[in-house]
Amino acid sequence: LASREGVSQLADQNRAKELFSQCWVATYAFVDGGLWLVNRHSQLIIGLSTEGMVGIIVLAALQAVYMRVLGLHAWARLASAACSVALFAGLPAPWSELGQPHEALGLLGAHLAGEIFIQATTRCGRGRMPTELKATEKAT
Repeated sequence: LASREGVSQLADQNRAKELFSQCWVATYAFVDGGLWLVNRHSQLIIGLSTEGMVGIIVLAALQAVYMRVLGLHAWARLASAACSVALFAGLPAPWSELGQPHEALGLLGAHLAGEIFIQATTRCGRGRMPTELKATEKAT
């Protein structure tokens, strides 16, 4: 979010959106790579209940919507989803009772559900999210 605030001051907001998307994906790849590396040496989470993993999956669906509200490009949302799925697919041991590959598939499905929700809401809003519509209404 600090990078979004920093680039928001740029005169070219299209360039700002591009820079923010690049920073987001780089941070996401760095954090997920670090999680994978730590889990490779010492399992951080083990024996998480199915309900706990479902909670993580639901949060991933909400995250897809949040990334759109933040103004990330579609390629950045896709790259972030790919990082999550790759992390859970590549873990040396599963975090939950769901096990592998169900954890990774659940995250993939969650990100897809979030993107489908985004598409449905933007179609109803003539190509814009409800938050973008409110901003347009205030400007007029």
